[in-house]
Formats: sequence, structure tokens, C-alpha cells
Amino acid sequence: MAKLTFIERKKLETLLEMGGGYVLDFSNRTFHEFVADSVGLEIYDQKYRYGSGSKANCLRGFIEVESDVNVSKLIRDLVEYAAEVRRDADPELVAACNAISDRLNRATNSSPSGNRTAPAAMPVSNEQRIRTFISYSWDNESHKDWTRGFADALVTNGIETILDQYDLRPGEDRFQFMEASVRDADAVLCVCTPAYVLKANSRSSGVGIETSLLSPQFYERMRTAKQFIPIIRESDGASHTPDYLSPLIFIDFRIDSEFGSRMEELLRLLHGQPKHRKPTIGPRPNFM
Repeated sequence: MAKLTFIERKKLETLLEMGGGYVLDFSNRTFHEFVADSVGLEIYDQKYRYGSGSKANCLRGFIEVESDVNVSKLIRDLVEYAAEVRRDADPELVAACNAISDRLNRATNSSPSGNRTAPAAMPVSNEQRIRTFISYSWDNESHKDWTRGFADALVTNGIETILDQYDLRPGEDRFQFMEASVRDADAVLCVCTPAYVLKANSRSSGVGIETSLLSPQFYERMRTAKQFIPIIRESDGASHTPDYLSPLIFIDFRIDSEFGSRMEELLRLLHGQPKHRKPTIGPRPNFM
């Protein structure tokens, strides 16, 4: 498995325009052909399938499970292609992404006995993974795309994520889906916008139904250990969150340029890896 840092992933996703589930200007067919030419592998293999199975998610899956040598080669070729097709590509970002490929290549060449295959990673059992449910409103297509990209970032960083765009299909019962999702989640992430707040407080539309399901569990959260985390995406300057969430500290995702640092903050919270840890209490001083 190729080990990329969160910042490295963010740089690659920015250059390769992966936010909406796409990769550059590839169609499904041309992306399949490109990867096959680059590393001789089938990008739509089931082992690379993450979440919705979009091109972006398949690439994330490839990076997650493939060896350093294959990931390094594919990144190098994708970056070269991006530099050709994106007239607005930042040269510094292109250089930074090539540096990621170079780092992986150096790690491969320096492995013991010239072994060019990365050692198998220890699998993470489903019992060890936290499961999140994303509650949000369909304000517009742009907001739906942002929420899906937000979910993608969680999935690729070890968080099992329930999102209607991934998991609710035509013909399925949306009310049963909402009820099961709220019940089964370890953490509920409420993506707050003015429309979401209004619908939640008035108990209208799908958000209102979710709120009716969520609020009883919210008041039981101390007993059940279920987390509720407000994610502020947009605010009109009045109330940032629905009334029942107002006591909670939120994570502010309103500034797109700060997405990486806010996502790290959220991931640290969900994985139980705080940036600052309280030191172990020491002995009492020997007062003279």
C-alpha cells in the first residue's frame, strides 16, 4: 500500500480535479485505457472500488491498495497528462505532485534486498472503523458535489461513510434508509447551511425527517456514546446550526482554501488522535 500523507493526497486531488468524482477530462473508457497503458492494470477492478465507484474513488482505491512502484508510475503519468490538458495548472503544484511520485519511487528503490513490492498492509477490521452518517440538504448541485467530495475525503482516510449519493438507490425506501443510517452510525455529521437549519428547525422535507430521528438520539448521546458533529458549510450570520445542535462546538468548513486543515481536525477527532495531548500527571514537587 502506498503511504501518502493527507497533504499529498489533497495536492493530487486538486491537480487531478477529483472533487466531483471525476479525474481530469477522462471518460470511463479513456481512464481505463490510460491506466492500462501506464501500469498494465484494470482500474475498475473490484479491489479498487471505493464508495460510489466513480473514477476519482477508483483512483483513491488504487492508491490505497497498490504498491509504491505502481502508484508512483501512475501518478507520474497522470501529472504529465494534467500539465498538458490543464492550461491553468499551477507549475508549483505540478512540481509538488511529481515530488510525491519521486518520493514513492525512492522508497521502492531503497527497500531491503531491492524488493520492489510493498509489504502487505495490516487490514483494518470493520469493528475498528468508525461509521459516520452525513446529514445534509440538497440545496443545489454545487452543494451536493461538495458534500460528496467531503464524503470521499472521509472514506479515503479510513472512515466508513454513509451518504445517500453512495448508498440510496432507485426503488429503495428512503425513510428506512434514513432510520437505519441514523441508528447504525457512530457519528452523525450535520452539514449546516441556512437551508439545512431552516428545514431542521421546521421539521420539513427530508432534513426535517432526519432531524426527528436524530434529536431523540442526540439527547441520549451521553448514554450511547454516539457523536454529533456540526459541519458549518454556509451561514447567513444568524444561527449556524439547528436549535438542538446549538450547544455543540462546530468545525468550520466555510473557507475552501482551509479545507485540508479542517478535514485534518475532523479526522483526528473521529480517529481519536488529537493534535495536542495532555501530559501524564507528574509527581508532586518536593517543597523545601
